[in-house]
Amino acid sequence: MRAGDIIKHIPTGEFFTIVCNDGIEIIPNGELKWLKTSDCELQHECFEEEHIDYLRQWAEDTTGGIRQSRCLTILNECHSYSA
Repeated sequence: MRAGDIIKHIPTGEFFTIVCNDGIEIIPNGELKWLKTSDCELQHECFEEEHIDYLRQWAEDTTGGIRQSRCLTILNECHSYSA
């Protein structure tokens, strides 16, 4: 599960788009809470282009914070991105 994928949070039944996933926890879009990866089920896997677009969108978010820094890290490490 990665940025742009849609997941179902099993305990609440809510659906979220992933901002980033470190393998243990997921940061969902629009939520301030972290979700355990083990509590989530993949509902829709996005295409590579969508994945990178989502990462860029959140990396360029001017509100900053952990979401922005995690997305920048993923882009820089995995996708040769430079702001």
